[in-house]
Amino acid sequence: MKKLLAIFLSFLGISIFSQSSQQENTINLIARVEKIDSTNNSYIIYIKSKPGKAIFSVSKVCNNQEEYKYKIQKGKLYSFRLKKSLSIYGHQPKERFDKELVDNKIIWTSKMKRTFYEDCLNMCSLYIDNVGKQNSKLAYKR
Repeated sequence: MKKLLAIFLSFLGISIFSQSSQQENTINLIARVEKIDSTNNSYIIYIKSKPGKAIFSVSKVCNNQEEYKYKIQKGKLYSFRLKKSLSIYGHQPKERFDKELVDNKIIWTSKMKRTFYEDCLNMCSLYIDNVGKQNSKLAYKR
């Protein structure tokens, strides 16, 4: 019985650690859409917020669009739930050069002054689960 309890507790500890790791690499960010580019299979979204500029890609294919009611528009503010790659959190030498490709097109390099996020968790194609706002006290001024 003690062995079973120990196995259960160790399993529980691993699952709690996995959840906290997942939460550590996500960020909620209110940002203005600066630009939307397109590749064969994805949209590249450029955003700007108080902390700085960022970029992420989303697939053009959206199977559950009814959950995401609002189509994003350039120039409007949205609340994005972004996922950062875990490799970005580790210590990396300054001379290391990273790049991100989407449909064989370089969309980001480590030399850019823009943060790369590997996914937006509250978007499906160009649709998001919150209404865009024109002005906000939380946002930066142009």
